[in-house]
Amino acid sequence: MAPREKVTTDQKTYLVNLMDSYLETKKNGGFTKFWAMAYQEWFKLWPEQDNTSIKDESERKEALTQAIKKRQQTWFRNHMVWKPKPIQVAAPKVQKAKHSPQLLEAYSNQYYDTRVAMNVAVILEKGDVPQGKHLAVIHEQVEAAFNKETPEFQEDFAAIHAKILEDHAIARKKAKEEANLITPMSYEAGIESIEAHFKAFTSGTDASRWSFVLFAGGPDPRNGGRINTMSYHHGPNVFGQSFSSYDPDFLTVHVLAFTRFLTTCYSPEDCEEHHLAHSLEVDPPQIHPPAIKPVVLKRATKKATKKATSKLTTDVAQTESPILSIQPTVVAAHADTLFSGLPPIINPMPVVPAAPINTIFLDPIDFDPDVDMSMWDGFNVEAALNAMNSKAADFNPPAMYPSLTQELSIPYPLHRASLPSTLPY
Repeated sequence: MAPREKVTTDQKTYLVNLMDSYLETKKNGGFTKFWAMAYQEWFKLWPEQDNTSIKDESERKEALTQAIKKRQQTWFRNHMVWKPKPIQVAAPKVQKAKHSPQLLEAYSNQYYDTRVAMNVAVILEKGDVPQGKHLAVIHEQVEAAFNKETPEFQEDFAAIHAKILEDHAIARKKAKEEANLITPMSYEAGIESIEAHFKAFTSGTDASRWSFVLFAGGPDPRNGGRINTMSYHHGPNVFGQSFSSYDPDFLTVHVLAFTRFLTTCYSPEDCEEHHLAHSLEVDPPQIHPPAIKPVVLKRATKKATKKATSKLTTDVAQTESPILSIQPTVVAAHADTLFSGLPPIINPMPVVPAAPINTIFLDPIDFDPDVDMSMWDGFNVEAALNAMNSKAADFNPPAMYPSLTQELSIPYPLHRASLPSTLPY
C-alpha cells in the first residue's frame, strides 16, 4: 500500500499546479526564486503554527520555513521523477478478442439448463462414455434439442442470433477505437514504463556482455508538452562509469544532437496533444524575475567656456544605459536529468551600450579654459599639407596619389589588395 501523502487535497492541487514551473526551473536553474515564491503563496493560503517549544522567535520562524521547504521539495522530488512501473516481461501480452457465438452456441448459452442438461446427465450416468467424449455428447444433445424446436422458434432465434452478432461487432469496433485512442495520460504511462522495458531488455541480453545506451525523448506531458529527453545506460567501464559519466561532452554534444533531431520529429500540434492538463482549483503564484534597475553612468564635468561650441558637448550625467536583460536559454537537464529540444545559445555578458557614433565627449582634464581659440583663425590646412608634400618629395616612394592631401582624403580603411605593389605597406 502506498504511504499516505503528507499534504491535503487543496495543497496537492496547489503543488500539481506548479509542476510545469518546477520542471522549467529545473532546466534553467534558479531554484531560489522558485522556492521563495512557492513559500510565500503557501503561507498565505495555509498559515501554520510555530513550534512553541522554540523560545527564540527567529529560530522558530526558521524552523517553520525549513519544515515547509522539506515537505514541498520532497513532494516535488517524488512526483517529478519518472519512476518505472514493475513489469514481468519485456513484451506486453496482447489480449485476444472474444469471438462471436455460433447459432447452436448461442442457443446453448440461453437454454442449456432448461432443455439440454437433463438429457446429457442421463447419458453420462450410464458410465459407458469415456471422459474425453463428454464434450462431444454435449454438442450432440444441444443440436438435437434445437432441431426439436418448432420452425417458428428456430426462425425467431435466428433473428436473435443475428442481433447478437451485430452487438458483438459494435462492441469490438468500440474497443478497438478506445485502444487506439491516445491521451496525455496514456503518453505519461508509456513514459513511466520505458525504464522497466529497458531493464527487461538488458536482462535478456546479459549473455552478450555488451554495453547499451538508450536515448529517449519527446513531448513531456507534465512539462506542458515541451520536448525533454532521458537516457539509460547499461554496462559500466572498469572505473564504474556509465557513458554519460565517462564523456564530458555527453550532454553538450550527444544529447544536444539528439534533441535537435527531436525538434524535427514533433510539430507544435504534436506537443500540444501531449500536454497533460490538470483540473486546478488554486491559481499558481506568478514567478517573475526581479526587476533590474538601470545603471546611470556619470562623469564629473567642468563647465565649458563660452568659446567652446555647445554642439560638441553631451551631458553624460543625463545618459541612462540600462543593463541588457538576458534570459537564459531553456536547456532541460538530462536523464538522470532532462534536456530541452533546442540547442543552447551562448548569451553575451551584459554590457553597457556604446555611445552614439556622432557623440563627442569633452574630458575636462584635457580642456584648458584659458586657451585662446582665435589662434587658429586664418590657418590654411591645405597649404600646410602641400608644404609637407614638397618637403617629403625627396624620400617618399612613388605612389598612386600625386599629393598627401589627396591620399588622406580617400575613405578608410584601405584593403591591402587594392593598393599598388610599390607602396611600402
